[in-house]
Amino acid sequence: MAVGFFMGGVVAMSQLFFMLFLIYIGFGTDQKFNDLSAKEESLLSLFSLVQSILLASFAAILGAHRSEILIDGQQQQQQQQQLQSQQNSNKRGGMMMMMMMNDNSSLRQTSTEFSEDNNTNNNNNNNNKAGNHRYDPPNATA
Repeated sequence: MAVGFFMGGVVAMSQLFFMLFLIYIGFGTDQKFNDLSAKEESLLSLFSLVQSILLASFAAILGAHRSEILIDGQQQQQQQQQLQSQQNSNKRGGMMMMMMMNDNSSLRQTSTEFSEDNNTNNNNNNNNKAGNHRYDPPNATA
């Protein structure tokens, strides 16, 4: 789609310079009719004509090879998307490893707390077997 807009812009500029060529030719004719020098208008009309021809030939070349430009652009876009997806998967993999490492440390901490709670509960259970039927929560002070 961008190639079409670009080609349209190039054709419009070519037509603009062709119109300037005609305008400068008209000004040059008026200058000659009034017995004045028309060197500037002749130079500007020549420049405008050359610019118009160059832009028109570029638009014709662009139009002739438009399908090749679009195919190359699509291939380039697919390569960029593949590269981005690979980079994103690498980032996700690194983040997963970091999360797993954090999870392992939190699991170790949780298992340590669990074993401490079990020791406290075992002490309470031993007290219960001895005939002491009072229940002490693990965090409560006696």
